[in-house]
Amino acid sequence: MKIILLKTLKNLGDIGKVIEVKPGYARNYLIPTGKAILATLKNIKFLEQKKYQETQKIQSKIIEVHKRINQIKSLGTVRMFVQAREKGRIFGSIGSRELANYITNLGVPVHRKEIILECGSIRQLGNYKVCFKPHKTVSHIITVNISLKNK
Repeated sequence: MKIILLKTLKNLGDIGKVIEVKPGYARNYLIPTGKAILATLKNIKFLEQKKYQETQKIQSKIIEVHKRINQIKSLGTVRMFVQAREKGRIFGSIGSRELANYITNLGVPVHRKEIILECGSIRQLGNYKVCFKPHKTVSHIITVNISLKNK
């Protein structure tokens, strides 16, 4: 019996794949649990249409992400001013939430989950490379300068 997988299954295949399985396995397990549907012409056309819509949605998200990256590029180096001790140690620390809020206040909407600090929270004055990853396939490196605030 030919079926279309609606979920990725370890020993059978990926989503959308048309496979041949035993009729009892399909009727008693795969179809009732919502993991597959029968491979009729109507279902195949529906699945192709759904794939097309998903690719269009992903493309529009990627275009929006590139617009945000261009806005961040236009900012150049992001400069934050903080209070620090004499040896350059910051009072507290700067994490992804603080960076996201600061960049959002500069005019570019950024969520804290899109900021990746590879070395953990920032605790010293200086320049840092921070990864801005708004989509799983697109990322950009931002230079952040942490400077001493004048009193």
